This record gives sequence, C-alpha cells and structure tokens, in this order.
Amino acid sequence: MMKDDQNSRHTDHWLTQKETVLVALVTVSMAAIFIMVLFLAYRVIKRKQKLSLSAVDGMETGNINSAVDFNDLKLLELIGRGRYGAVFRGTLNGCCVAVKVFSSANGQNFLNERSIYSLPLLRQHDNIARFLSADERTTADGRAEFFILMDFYQHGNLSR
Repeated sequence: MMKDDQNSRHTDHWLTQKETVLVALVTVSMAAIFIMVLFLAYRVIKRKQKLSLSAVDGMETGNINSAVDFNDLKLLELIGRGRYGAVFRGTLNGCCVAVKVFSSANGQNFLNERSIYSLPLLRQHDNIARFLSADERTTADGRAEFFILMDFYQHGNLSR
C-alpha cells in the first residue's frame, strides 16, 4: 500500500511537470503570435504613412517652381558631367548658383531628386547644398530639359 501511495505521488508530480511545460509552451507561443501581429500592424501603418507622405511631397514639390524666375538664369561654365546630366555654375539675378541639368531621357531621375531635396529636413541641413527651386523647359528642338537650382559653393565647402 505504501508503494501505491508513492506511485500516485510520483504520477501527480510527473503530471504537474508536464502541465508546467505545456503552460510554458502555450505562453511562449501566444507571446510570439502577439509580437508578430504587432509587427505586421506596424508595417501596415508605416506603409500608409509613407504613401501619404509621398503624396504630400508631390504637392510640395509641385509648388516650389513658382518662387524663382528661370528666365533670368544664365549657365556660365560646366562643373561636371554625370550619368543623369550635367552641373553648371550659373547666375540668377546676379547671384551665383549651381544648376543640375537633366536630359529628357532622365525625367524620372529629376523627379526623384527633386522630391528628395524637397524633404523638410534636407532643406535645412548644414551638410547638404541648399535647394532653391526646380523647373522644366522645352529646348529649341522640342525636347524637355529639367533643372534643379541650388546654392553654389565655390570650393565645395558648404560652410559659408
């Protein structure tokens, strides 16, 4: 009889050990599922914010062009040439400016760069050339040309 008593105690103890392991596994699984749901919800919210921000950026960049009269722009010397176009030193109303000129084949690159320079934090950053304006013109032969106007820094030094 004593042996049966010990066996039942041992079995009870063994069941509680199994139950403890089962409870722990269920708890960890529930926590993992909860974390995954939170992560997915975060990604959905961020994606919606990104879409709404890009729409706002598009509206902001569309309104930038009105501040500068590009008819007074004079391109003086070629500073450099790259994959998407060329950069010129120029003058606008007597002020020295840098002008990025994109060809018609690089219209999407122009739009991308214009939207990047239009971001509020980049417009005031000390280590990034100050963005002034952007515009689009049609050349004499009917092709589109795109311009991004920025402050000119004589020796590449952004501190004045």
